[in-house]
Amino acid sequence: MKLMKTTLVFVTQAFLYCVLTINVAWAKEGSEFQPTMSVGVEGGYQIADDSSLNQSDPSGGLWGIFGGYFLDPSWRLEAGYQYQNELTTTNPQVKINNQFINFSARYDWPIQDGLNVYGRFGLSYWDLTKTFSSLETIDANGLSPSMGIGLSYRILPTIELTTGYAFQYGIGNSTTGEYDNHQLLLSIAYLFEVEDESQLLSSKDEQNESGKTEPKIAAESIDIVVPSDNSEVSNTTIKVKKTVTTLYTLSVFDFDKYKPNSDISKKLSQISKLLQENKNGNIKVVGYTDSIGNKKYNLNLSLKRANEIANLLIEKGVVRNRLIIIGKGENNPIASNNKKEGRVKNRRVEVFLTPLATENNEK
Repeated sequence: MKLMKTTLVFVTQAFLYCVLTINVAWAKEGSEFQPTMSVGVEGGYQIADDSSLNQSDPSGGLWGIFGGYFLDPSWRLEAGYQYQNELTTTNPQVKINNQFINFSARYDWPIQDGLNVYGRFGLSYWDLTKTFSSLETIDANGLSPSMGIGLSYRILPTIELTTGYAFQYGIGNSTTGEYDNHQLLLSIAYLFEVEDESQLLSSKDEQNESGKTEPKIAAESIDIVVPSDNSEVSNTTIKVKKTVTTLYTLSVFDFDKYKPNSDISKKLSQISKLLQENKNGNIKVVGYTDSIGNKKYNLNLSLKRANEIANLLIEKGVVRNRLIIIGKGENNPIASNNKKEGRVKNRRVEVFLTPLATENNEK
């Protein structure tokens, strides 16, 4: 029992170290995720599985507070304090008081927009007091591995509800006796957004003399992010040096889908007509996703979205060999991925047209 507990503690420490090392490396490589902090409260019901007790296992309530740090949209580190109500038994008469400081790494798998399944693995530092009928009191403390599974749901962009099961192994020592702790938990957390202004849309876009909003121009590259309005498809013509780049933004994809969620045949016909009228231009079709899920998976999904739109344009008469198809995953968001409406906008395909420079283009 002691050897198994020591082994699990070592494995847990190694796991947490690997998670930290890998995510620090990602951060140094310039990954696109935006860290988010969270704080929350939890409550629940616990059962102490103690083989040394003759009667049924004691049970009772618990409560706690916790905080989290998001390494990326899927991984987070959490730490918290948990107080467990006094557990009592009558045969033999024993009172158990315990409190915990928990450290864990958590990974979320998205099921649908806002709803995740999570897994958690970590360590619990416990401070245990057992009082026997003889009034003898024994105190002990130590580390035990812990794990948990459950569901989380964002009821608001900054409010997350979580329910799940947690297990703490081998609490106590040879003097106090060891028990395993089973918990059913319900928690609510507030999420703090940390947004990168260089990647999100500015609310203070430059305006021309007529009062219309114009997008900012990247003079050195046509691979730019342009704000779109609330419609599903928007287009903007931008002068970049002596070349005119027309960008269409199609935000028409449901979560984890690569086929458009509405009939965009008429809109694609308009785009196709423009592309065919400019026969000498280059056409770039770029797919994107929101930030939920695995980066590699999102990269493949974004390429599927770009291919889907490219195939629809080919059906409308665009020549295949004019198309350059690119998937960029969750890079270059045009809105905050911490908000549902922002994630809808980021699930998009952008179509760039760069015709050869002419006298008309320079006017």
